[in-house]
Amino acid sequence: MKIWCDRANNQRVAWHCRSHPETAESNAYAEVFQLQRSFIGTSPVHVPTVADIQVVTRRPADERPAVILLELPNRHLGCQTYPYDDLVQISRLCRAANIRLHLDGARLWEIQPFYNRPFADLARLFDSVYVSLYKGLRGTVGCVLASSDAAFMAEAALWQRRLGGWMVTSYPVLIDCERAFNLNIGTFERKWRKMCAVAAAIVQATKDFTTSDGRPIVYFTPEVPTCCQVHTHIRGVTRERLAAARDEVERDLGLSVFPWTLPSPFMHELDPDWVLVNGDPLAVQGMDQYFEWSITDKNVDIPDAVFAQGWRAIVTVLFA
Repeated sequence: MKIWCDRANNQRVAWHCRSHPETAESNAYAEVFQLQRSFIGTSPVHVPTVADIQVVTRRPADERPAVILLELPNRHLGCQTYPYDDLVQISRLCRAANIRLHLDGARLWEIQPFYNRPFADLARLFDSVYVSLYKGLRGTVGCVLASSDAAFMAEAALWQRRLGGWMVTSYPVLIDCERAFNLNIGTFERKWRKMCAVAAAIVQATKDFTTSDGRPIVYFTPEVPTCCQVHTHIRGVTRERLAAARDEVERDLGLSVFPWTLPSPFMHELDPDWVLVNGDPLAVQGMDQYFEWSITDKNVDIPDAVFAQGWRAIVTVLFA
């Protein structure tokens, strides 16, 4: 993003308030690169819409960002993602407005089966693409930055060196990442379909447990998983009470359902700028607990009924 901003002589960037640079990099965009961030979208719990992007692209030219970042899928939103047709429209809007579009594709490998399109069909909608080699692929560490712009890539290599990276120190990581890629790249469709089946089984097993106004106690974000990673939410219970129920189920049934939970939707992490512009996020969604988890090689062969049994046992302990 810094490269695109320097090219445009414009240090403004824009992304959703739950995007990775906002949640995991300690304001590096400002402290290291002196970029000026604004937010896209009006909801902290949903990815931006085409209309949200259009609001940005219609700003006066001297107020637009040089770059828009999309996280595809958005990990902090349960791996919510964008319909392909929406991505095409967003790409066209950005190009017409002379705004570069950067893809944070840390989990692009995992989301590709959802689109059922070649990686190239997704990548060509963006000016630059980042992919991780250590998340779903299970490499040691590392990533790839890609673009069809040769001058951009040359400058990226220069920035890599400025920030302490160098092929001499990277090649051992590259070797392990190649191993991980070859081992895992063909596994994500099966894992995604398994997650869909497991989520449906859990919803069915816990459907009798609802709040006083009829909402399910256990629900998923997104409702139908888009990849092998998802958020499972539990309404109306404290973190401590939920942990006690989990421990009771593990002790009595020998099922370890989840290691930890967090309050949702991230009230303590939302940037004050977002709240100032968009209002109190509590008005959008009430507090609950959630657990982020994935289907991996370690649990892909566990029967769906076992997952369902564990979650039904927990809500039975809590609410029966």
